[in-house]
Amino acid sequence: AARALLFASALPAPIFTAGNDLAELHPDHTDAARFRAFWRAQTRFLAALLRCPLATAAAVHGWCPAGGCVLALCCDVVVATESERTAIGLNEVAIGLPVPAGWAEMMAWRVGHSRAERLLRTGNMTGAQSALAMGLVDVLCGTEPGLSPNESVVKAARAELEKVLRFPDAGRVLTKLSMRAAMADRLDEGCDAEAESSWVQLSLPESKKNLTAVMEKLRGGSSAKSKL
Repeated sequence: AARALLFASALPAPIFTAGNDLAELHPDHTDAARFRAFWRAQTRFLAALLRCPLATAAAVHGWCPAGGCVLALCCDVVVATESERTAIGLNEVAIGLPVPAGWAEMMAWRVGHSRAERLLRTGNMTGAQSALAMGLVDVLCGTEPGLSPNESVVKAARAELEKVLRFPDAGRVLTKLSMRAAMADRLDEGCDAEAESSWVQLSLPESKKNLTAVMEKLRGGSSAKSKL
């Protein structure tokens, strides 16, 4: 039976995950019912990941904003490359959107309330060394000879998981649940209210204008999807 779950990118570009599809957030590309369903699915997933009995790890190389960052925050261990291309954070404010309350709480859980507030209100993306120093990332790794950065960080993340898996599962699982259950419960319980308030915020003219500008910038004239 599986005992661990590892999240990693298979993209050739230095991107762990570019985050949410902005089309799922932009009122001109979706509707209230679809957005609520999307938000519920995302939030239920994050709450389940927090409670997951498997040992979980995020292997991060490159850009890791917003939805990608909160996925990593829900994992037991975050391993990242030392690359100058690696940056992680909840950058919603940088494009004129509020950070979801549950996501902000998880950032504060990781790095402390005061530091989290400073990071979030500026939409700051944190480089690898600073992320390690503040506890946003647990382990950094270099690129091994003959391996790509992604292959190297996956190898390092597997090694971290193997350290945990040397011990019987029962104690780890129950301790993890006792530490995380309250936060996961708050995500679940606040999901519908946050979906409603987020839709109201996203529907404001200024928010739509900001989202449109970001989507156009990220697409760069191509058909690629814009992410957050």
